[in-house]
Amino acid sequence: MRLGADDVRALAAGYAWQPVGVDKPDNPVEPWPALAPFVPSGVRWMRSDAYDDAQAQARWRRVYFDPARSVALFELDDH
Repeated sequence: MRLGADDVRALAAGYAWQPVGVDKPDNPVEPWPALAPFVPSGVRWMRSDAYDDAQAQARWRRVYFDPARSVALFELDDH
């Protein structure tokens, strides 16, 4: 998902982000193949446990975020 500048600022400021791969280098982010062409090359995903765990949801969620490229990738799984 491409994000607007205001959304990037709000998301970046609202949660503590850490680079993906630091805690689990053997578990890279692999978007669904149909979405892969929309992911910019050189993307550096970050994630936030606080964002992923905020508010009870009908599905488990995880967001991957690259503020430098203004993109987010959402992963949803049924409980």
